[in-house]
Amino acid sequence: MNEKQIRDMLDKMTPEQKNEMLFMNVVLMFQMSALAQLGKVPNPETHKIEKNPDAAKSTIDLLIMLQAKTRNNLSSHEQNMLDGAIRELQLAFVQETNSYS
Repeated sequence: MNEKQIRDMLDKMTPEQKNEMLFMNVVLMFQMSALAQLGKVPNPETHKIEKNPDAAKSTIDLLIMLQAKTRNNLSSHEQNMLDGAIRELQLAFVQETNSYS
């Protein structure tokens, strides 16, 4: 899907639908960033596996802050996605940092 198609799709959505899609996009953006920082996926810019656990911890902390600040204000779908992303990243972080031991 190109940028114009995405923009056209967003323009046809209700404000609630648009906000839900954009929120999930933000969560996914942070999730993919943390996965790259943990070396689980290639860095999208360099296409290389790069590990930066400190940066990953900061990114996970941002998602946890987002979770706290949006408590009781998300749809169940949004909440499930955010909670799942945090759980996945916390587990990956523990696995990655324990592998250094």
